[in-house]
Amino acid sequence: MTPKIARRGVSFKGAAAYYLHDKGADTNRRVAFCVTRNLPTGEPELAWRWMAYTDRHAGILKHDAGAARTGPKERKPVYTLSLSWHADDKPTPDLMVAMMDSALKKIGLGRCQSLYVAHNDTDHPHIHALVNLVDPDNGKIIDPGQDRYKLSRWAQGYEARAGTIRCQRRVENNARRDQGEWVVDRHSKTRQDIEQAKLIEGRILAERRRQLGERQLRDRATLKRHAATKAHAIRAQLKERFCPQWAAFYQRQRQDARELAKAECSILSRMRVAIGERGRLQPEGTDWIAGLVKQILRSRALAEAMRAAQERELDQLRQRLAEERAAAIAEVWVGYRRDYGTLREAQAEARTAPPPLAAPDEAAHRADLRARFAARAKVRERQKPEAAPTPTPGKRSTPGVRPGPRHGGGYDALKAATPKPAPPPPAREAPGGKPVQKLRLPQPGDDEARRREELKAEFRRQAEEIARRRRERKQKDRDRDRER
Repeated sequence: MTPKIARRGVSFKGAAAYYLHDKGADTNRRVAFCVTRNLPTGEPELAWRWMAYTDRHAGILKHDAGAARTGPKERKPVYTLSLSWHADDKPTPDLMVAMMDSALKKIGLGRCQSLYVAHNDTDHPHIHALVNLVDPDNGKIIDPGQDRYKLSRWAQGYEARAGTIRCQRRVENNARRDQGEWVVDRHSKTRQDIEQAKLIEGRILAERRRQLGERQLRDRATLKRHAATKAHAIRAQLKERFCPQWAAFYQRQRQDARELAKAECSILSRMRVAIGERGRLQPEGTDWIAGLVKQILRSRALAEAMRAAQERELDQLRQRLAEERAAAIAEVWVGYRRDYGTLREAQAEARTAPPPLAAPDEAAHRADLRARFAARAKVRERQKPEAAPTPTPGKRSTPGVRPGPRHGGGYDALKAATPKPAPPPPAREAPGGKPVQKLRLPQPGDDEARRREELKAEFRRQAEEIARRRRERKQKDRDRDRER
């Protein structure tokens, strides 16, 4: 069992609105049951109004009881206590109410007006008590002195009677107090501290998600940029490899033009050209004898046949270049899609994985990606067929895949395209011979630690500003009352 005391307040309405409703809503689904103590009503909405009425007429109660109208100037009559059980414990409602009665009696608040509210919105059963510190008999404020230490020993006794010690640190602290040592619990946090920690953690996680998204976008952009670079390199290699063939083709064109110019002069020249180039000028499936006679007798027919032969050679050269380029680019496209899928899977796992304690390490991230790509490459090698099918001219080499500026190459190519950080400068020595003290290099997580400290300082400044405004408002209220 864990007893928790919240800060005192001045508004019964605000406390009841929080405990009797869901967080941030007007519904009350999390309320399991409600019980009142020392009140003439069992309705929760009337109970807090009755407590507020008692607090408002505390002066009249003091007058009727004959007590002196003295007391603390800053009245905070709203006292809240919660009792939480372990998730494995299954206390009954009667047990929860009985334990709350025992706890309030232990700290001297047994005769105060109280409203018990049990919640079921968490895994561990818990019950809250909204207590009015104004004594309903004499109107004085009851001070539950040393309530945290009393409840600590009371909770330890409850666990000892139950036979299961849930909090060993509490036993150790109470043992040290028995020996006369002053021990303060520094581990337990108030609700305000927990909410502040959640807010800071939410902002830090939002910053991590933003950095993770930017880094993943950079990785994908690097992969795509390297794909375009590799596709451009493939085109340049094919162009360089086909350059001698293009040169031979244009040299052949110039030679054909010279021979054609000579053939226009005499029929013997046309005969020599037509017979010598018969295999190139005469397409298959035609009457070569009639075509040969026609070329010998007419220079225009020879020129048209030579132009048609050049067009056929040009089409064949272009087709071979297009087929080889399409096959290479299609292979790059398939490899890029495969590596892109691996990268997206790794990025999806990184987004769903729990956040690390420190900032993500870029070297570790790249090493993880490298290992993933290496594993996928081994699987592909085992699944690789013995012989790849020959691409059909004019058709795509891979069904359903459009050739484009994509690339493969795995993570090694991605690493090669990523700029490497500059090496650290060598250590220097001072004039006296002593080594110069090295500066501390920034470590992963320094930015997050600095951001956490900035957020904590900002929250402290806001709290101080709110406290200052409250003090000024109270001073203005006292001045106004004095003028009246």
